[in-house]
Amino acid sequence: MEIEELLRELGFKEYEIKVYKAILFLVSATPREIAKEAKIPQTRVYDVLEGLRKRGIVNISPGKPIHYNLVPLEIGLLPFIRNNQKKWKEIEEEIKELSKSISKKEKYSTKIALFQGWNVIKK
Repeated sequence: MEIEELLRELGFKEYEIKVYKAILFLVSATPREIAKEAKIPQTRVYDVLEGLRKRGIVNISPGKPIHYNLVPLEIGLLPFIRNNQKKWKEIEEEIKELSKSISKKEKYSTKIALFQGWNVIKK
């Protein structure tokens, strides 16, 4: 599986994939360098980098100019994947509970038919 496909499966958006690949290639770079390598507008790269930083996939090296670094996969991407697995499991459990409560309500619900127009009533 290609890196783009993998990241897309993990829920990354197009710009996030481009930025991730750029940092993967550059290892450590300024937002300007990342935007140039990723071929995305520099104004957008800041938002994307901040989102990746919040996920723990990249980190910031303070200084002037600021450099972004790729967090090693074992520390950044793998925990992100595990965290997503937990979230999906929780969502699955919530859906099961919701399904149970809906099916209980359906047993006692009243069904109503709505007819519009005189032609339907005459038949």
